Amino acid sequence: MELYIAGIGRYTSEINDYAGNISTLEEDSKRLMTRSLRRLSARLAAIFYVAMDRALSDFGQTNNIAFPVVAGTGISEVDAGYELVQQIYNSKGASISPTLVQNSVHNAPAGFISIGYNITLPVITLAHSFLSWEACVDYSFNFLYDSPYEGIILIAGDQFLPEWIDKLNNLGIPELSNSLKNENLKEGAVAMVLTRAKPDKCYGTIHQGAVLHMPKPENLSRQFLNKYDIRITDKTRVILRELCLGFLGGPDKVQNALGLSPEQIIYYPSSCGMSLATPFNLLINGQEEHMPGHYLLIASEYNDLALVELSME
Repeated sequence: MELYIAGIGRYTSEINDYAGNISTLEEDSKRLMTRSLRRLSARLAAIFYVAMDRALSDFGQTNNIAFPVVAGTGISEVDAGYELVQQIYNSKGASISPTLVQNSVHNAPAGFISIGYNITLPVITLAHSFLSWEACVDYSFNFLYDSPYEGIILIAGDQFLPEWIDKLNNLGIPELSNSLKNENLKEGAVAMVLTRAKPDKCYGTIHQGAVLHMPKPENLSRQFLNKYDIRITDKTRVILRELCLGFLGGPDKVQNALGLSPEQIIYYPSSCGMSLATPFNLLINGQEEHMPGHYLLIASEYNDLALVELSME
């Protein structure tokens, strides 16, 4: 089975939409979300909502959504969780905001997507830290393998606010504060409409996705990838991001392990400023230079290896 990319939408704190139109998150969320939905939800829900609206508009269908949704986030509404813990500590549990409680769980943003779009089909949230986007791709293939649905909507992202760095420093964790400062991370989300049948407007094809446990990084090879039906050829370009190289050890080691040339490695340092859990943004951001072609996105965290094989039109 292959899944075709039939619609793309994104929001990041630097690139406001796929077409290059500039507007603020507050402006877009006011336009798209009801007042009650905005009052009850938190920041990441609005980010998800904007990215999803842009993907559905790109797909040409914003009403009567006939696809289930899988949403990925590593930290979700972390600000709401932080404020909730503060309220519990300061009031000894006597005064707690119900809004903070409902937004402190990872599936809150997807829940508001379901409510706002009146989706009656499954809406699933996955949390796999920095590999959340890849985990959603993996899940989409497994979910659609034996289901009646003709497609799925995939959305993944996280928030990141600069004031967190000062909060961590004030809490006596300067090492983590400095580490995040050096990463230069930005918040954002990317949404994709994936279909079984190839649409008239198609950005590309996702051939396979997998997130698996690999306790021995030296096992990485073309033969290892072939076991999971991941193709790699002499024309494949491999996308790596510094933040999620983990146990892989760096671009040179990946290049040697897979028998690739330096020109086949596309390496993004963490200071590229793209949002958490949205590696597809890296490909779209460099589309003029790198598209079309056959790509393999590789990332790792702890002893988990994430792979997404795709071809861009």
